[in-house]
Amino acid sequence: PFLEGESFSDAVKRMDTALKNAAQNYNGKNIAVSTHGNIVDMFLEVTFKQKYKKLFNSDFVHIAYDTTTQEYEAIEMPEVAFHK
Repeated sequence: PFLEGESFSDAVKRMDTALKNAAQNYNGKNIAVSTHGNIVDMFLEVTFKQKYKKLFNSDFVHIAYDTTTQEYEAIEMPEVAFHK
């Protein structure tokens, strides 16, 4: 993190909040989100509690959020995303 900047934990919380808000506002619809890979790496590790390998630029990650159970599901991940 940068001096007086956002911490990694804060960044993950911000992404989590944004995705949950989008899921609530567009419930049942597909939503595309584009962002820097580092935040996606951090979010996936925290959310799915797995070690990850760095995603490449333009990797496609497909996750779903169930507004009823309030849980994420990994639908489609790059083959290199998670260590086996």
